Amino acid sequence: MSSSGLIFYYGGYQHPAGEVYPAKIEVVPQFTADGVRWANQYTWRLKGDFFGDPELDASDVTGRISGLVSAYRNDYQDCGFLLPDGSQSAHYMRTNDQFNLSGNRVVYRSWDNETPTEYANTRSFSIGISSLWQDSYDNILGWTESTERTGTGGPIKEARATWRGEPYMYTVANKSKVTHVQQGEIVSLQTWATPPEPYWPEEELVHLRVIQQNSPKHWGSPGYGKPTHFVLRYKYIFQRLGPSPIQPRYFYF
Repeated sequence: MSSSGLIFYYGGYQHPAGEVYPAKIEVVPQFTADGVRWANQYTWRLKGDFFGDPELDASDVTGRISGLVSAYRNDYQDCGFLLPDGSQSAHYMRTNDQFNLSGNRVVYRSWDNETPTEYANTRSFSIGISSLWQDSYDNILGWTESTERTGTGGPIKEARATWRGEPYMYTVANKSKVTHVQQGEIVSLQTWATPPEPYWPEEELVHLRVIQQNSPKHWGSPGYGKPTHFVLRYKYIFQRLGPSPIQPRYFYF
């Protein structure tokens, strides 16, 4: 690459102009199991080789190698390309950006044999820097619900044994209670969702209501400061004297 090219920096380490170029900048959308996009995985695939004016020798190459290894040993650094005049280009990633969930991390680094003069006056290398960025359409990422009914409200019967050993069916009661259980799970992006209202509030056994909040997911940001995927589970139990139709919701909203 020409020395009049772009200038790449990682943290406080700045490559000479034209030493590094963006071989590929990947943006891969991330989807939930329900097909809802919630983030983008950015991976920068960088390539370059050392050069100097005057030309580097083996000792110079050794020093440049040491500097590069030291610079890319640590994660969570800002990175990007500067234009030849030193101004910021459109390609950069701030590790502490509010939407950068993982922070910038070095995911690979390699020494490549690209030229016939490797180590004599240059050294070719590749570097990968990746980060996960929040990018969603809505706070709700997933929702499921089920409604279960036990009983029909009909008679209660039991099989009873006799002293002759011939059991018979005995009717305990002509009518019985029906139990419904409504339960579900809501996954939201930024905080726990509010559970939906019970279907039959006047028949709910409120002392058995269950609301469960699970720990959210974390994606590598230092200090666990940018969690997502807050899971809330709920469970309502109802009892009545006869059956009622089940009409579950198709979606949470």
